[in-house]
Amino acid sequence: MTRVGVVIVNKNAGVHLARTLESLAAQSTRPHRVIVVDNASDDGSLDGLDERFPLFEFVRSEENLGFAAGNNLAVRMLEDCELVALLNPDAFPEPTWLETLVAAAAENPDYAFFGSTLVRADDPGTLDGTGDDLHVSGLAWRRDQNASARAPRERGETFSACAAAALYRRDAFLTVGGFDETFFCYYEDTDLAFRLRLAGYRCLYVPEAVVLHVGSATTGLLSAFTIYHSSRNQSWTYAKNMPVPLVWLYLPQHVLVAILTTAIYTLRGQGRAALAGRRDALLGLPRVFRERRRIHSDRPTSGRHIRAAMSRGLEGYTLAFGARAREWRSSVVPRQRSSHLRHLDGLRGLAALFVVLHHTWLTVWPNVDETPAGTVGSATRFLAFGHFAVVVFIVLSGFCLSVPVARSGGLEGGARRFFRRRARRLLPPYYASFALSLVLIWTLIGSRTGTHWDISVPIDWRGYSGNGLLLGDVLGGGQVNHVWWSVALEWQIYLAFPLLVACWLVFGAGIAAVLGFMLAGAGWLVVSRVPDIGPFHLAGAMPWFLALFSLGMLAAAIHETDLAHMRRMREWRHWPAAALVASLGIVAVCIVAGRGGVFAHLGIMDIAVGTAAAFVILACRDEDSRFARALAWRPLVFLGGFSYSLYLVHAPLLQLVWQYDLGPLDLGPSPTFLLLALVGVPVILVASYIFFLAFERPFLSKAHRARLGLGPRLRTSRTLGYEPAQADAR
Repeated sequence: MTRVGVVIVNKNAGVHLARTLESLAAQSTRPHRVIVVDNASDDGSLDGLDERFPLFEFVRSEENLGFAAGNNLAVRMLEDCELVALLNPDAFPEPTWLETLVAAAAENPDYAFFGSTLVRADDPGTLDGTGDDLHVSGLAWRRDQNASARAPRERGETFSACAAAALYRRDAFLTVGGFDETFFCYYEDTDLAFRLRLAGYRCLYVPEAVVLHVGSATTGLLSAFTIYHSSRNQSWTYAKNMPVPLVWLYLPQHVLVAILTTAIYTLRGQGRAALAGRRDALLGLPRVFRERRRIHSDRPTSGRHIRAAMSRGLEGYTLAFGARAREWRSSVVPRQRSSHLRHLDGLRGLAALFVVLHHTWLTVWPNVDETPAGTVGSATRFLAFGHFAVVVFIVLSGFCLSVPVARSGGLEGGARRFFRRRARRLLPPYYASFALSLVLIWTLIGSRTGTHWDISVPIDWRGYSGNGLLLGDVLGGGQVNHVWWSVALEWQIYLAFPLLVACWLVFGAGIAAVLGFMLAGAGWLVVSRVPDIGPFHLAGAMPWFLALFSLGMLAAAIHETDLAHMRRMREWRHWPAAALVASLGIVAVCIVAGRGGVFAHLGIMDIAVGTAAAFVILACRDEDSRFARALAWRPLVFLGGFSYSLYLVHAPLLQLVWQYDLGPLDLGPSPTFLLLALVGVPVILVASYIFFLAFERPFLSKAHRARLGLGPRLRTSRTLGYEPAQADAR
């Protein structure tokens, strides 16, 4: 009968080790020997285990030998065993695990090592992996990690078994020298698998051999220890084992991966460990090259066969960096946060009110390039800069949509669910306001009257098509409703959101923001060279708004995540001063340059205003601060609750009030403006709220509707403890 020994290397595994040994004691096929090598643990994880498991052998080392050396020591001790099973101290095999692997080894004599199905111990419905894949660039990852554990899987060859739970033929293990002890830990099983393959051995994945796995219980997920050894050993594995033709073919990819991963760790505040790992990898190359000459001197396997066993192409990068992203997300411990950020609703309500007053001002003084006559017109000329309120909306949109990403570590439900929920949330009230505007234009306000509303009428095919297809920013020139250009623009920004989120999760929020700015810059360059194509006015897309949205995303990452560098930025004491200085600077520029000078450099000014808006949001990180309390004023929060409906319908309602109530009185510009602002605007607010109840509120989620309610309950309703679809930009 084939004898099998089990090896466990322990280092401060705590209570997990005892559970692992209990699982081994309950195996249907009892191992011939079990050796536990303890690497100088100081957490008491071995206390009492000698008495509980008298048939198991415990080897206590006075120093930490590392995973590689500890396993090699035990495997050499198992001279009376033909098979050796390696098991992590935080891995809990099912009762038939060892029996299944031993049977697979007997049935498949042409395979030398065998992998298990690892299932997450904290979520038995999710896989932790089905073996290890190695990309030609040197990237390695756990195959099928985070996939469903319920889906059936077949036996098949894989590049490597994960040594957390694997079976090896002892003679093959020792023939290639076992684990490289200079690796200490991490990548040591991939390096071993590479050398086994070069020696002509293959690996079989055995799906029926199931093990629950905690993962990084002893070293810490993405600790400095993990990052250092992974970075160093990745380079050593590639340099030592890659056949010469493949080295030169794929060396550029390996160098790119080394640069990218080091840069990512640096941006996440973990660069010192990554750089140290790469440095020591270079210093260790002389030894690695000596090993390389020995390994490749008489290897029977061709480079072509090695290449066939490895992963290639872009999919490998996606899988590898996706695995890193999941590790980063799971390594962040959520901090306690208030789910109620009412001041954001206040800021949204304030911006919406400014837009309404801006169009009220333009209704009376439509020629914005002329200085209004009279004290009232001159004193309220700041309302000519209402465009900047839309900038605030976009930054808020990026922030609010990114808060759930920062809190949950991903885009819940993926891109498809995001678009579906955005469409349900925004499109019904949009098309209802489309119908309302058309009815009013066809019946009451379809003629030019010399006000700002003249932009919206008359309507031709471009107005119907542009607004109907959410292309009003580039097609139609403001027809039907001149404020909808920003609705179309924001919807187009949403198309880039999943891409920016993916970049954030893999490379960090800072890189995602840089990507947003790069895409915005590229679009800006295009529309500056080609402003029009046929009926499409591409310059109306204002590509720099994607950069504004990215600023909001970055602010959300700073506000919510607990990565060290983000926490340092969040805790910076001078956000209120920065917000105040930035805001005053923008006001000063507007005063000195005037509207004409400001709008001549609109993109730059929008970026400046967006930066100030992000500063304001971060200045309110403490909800007890003066900034936050001021914006959380109940009337502003109430207004923010239906700001999207107010934004959609206020322009035709404003024209209706002026054309049929105040305009015929012929009171002159200043009295007309005051009446329109003091009487007409409140009427418009009431009408917009009624529109909200009829066409927006029914499409909110049940939880959101329950919080919203009616009347005063709305004042405490809109929070950030909601699903992404409720994080309105308006």
